[in-house]
Amino acid sequence: MNQDASNPKCLQDLVNYKFYAEAQADWNVNNLIVDLEKIKKEWSRMGEGLSKFHKQYLLMALVAKQLPDMVSELEDIASVDSLRTKLSNDKKKKGIHFCLQKLLEREIGNPKNIMIYLFKSKYKKKPQPPNFEKETSLLIRIPDDVSAKQLLEIENKVRAITGCPYIRVVEIKMGSIILVFKGSQSACEQVESLHQQGLLSDRLGVPIIDV
Repeated sequence: MNQDASNPKCLQDLVNYKFYAEAQADWNVNNLIVDLEKIKKEWSRMGEGLSKFHKQYLLMALVAKQLPDMVSELEDIASVDSLRTKLSNDKKKKGIHFCLQKLLEREIGNPKNIMIYLFKSKYKKKPQPPNFEKETSLLIRIPDDVSAKQLLEIENKVRAITGCPYIRVVEIKMGSIILVFKGSQSACEQVESLHQQGLLSDRLGVPIIDV
């Protein structure tokens, strides 16, 4: 049986997993693991916690790794098909997708949806602006066929463009994807100016429908 994720040793073990530090930069990984562990123990017959596979898969999902990229990192997984099969069977056994569905109260029909749903959750780190900076919202509408990896890249590129480390995505709406950023007024005005000059799409690497 796995140790309780609220146990400091169990959380410390995550540091040994590849991608932990990368995931921790954008996500409250420990809190997410603790909450998923509680759900797993509640719903599993023997009260088992999350397995090593569950945690490794979750960390890779958090850093927007696609299924083909995960294959070489996971033990006993030889192909994308075998990974899909394991995830499908694991779901029936109250595995990681089952726990995520319970936690997020959303159906996980496609692994890439995990990131999109988590973007809206308390597990996405939301740096706050300094008290002396007025916070402003900025809405950017893009096509709905971008990947979860691109969403992270867009957020990081907006930070790089503005030099504003606390600007972040706070809401995503599907259809066309609407990204609502919050940051300083000057940072938001800088992004809006780039759009008016026709430069924002190239800078972010995705088509921009509106700002």
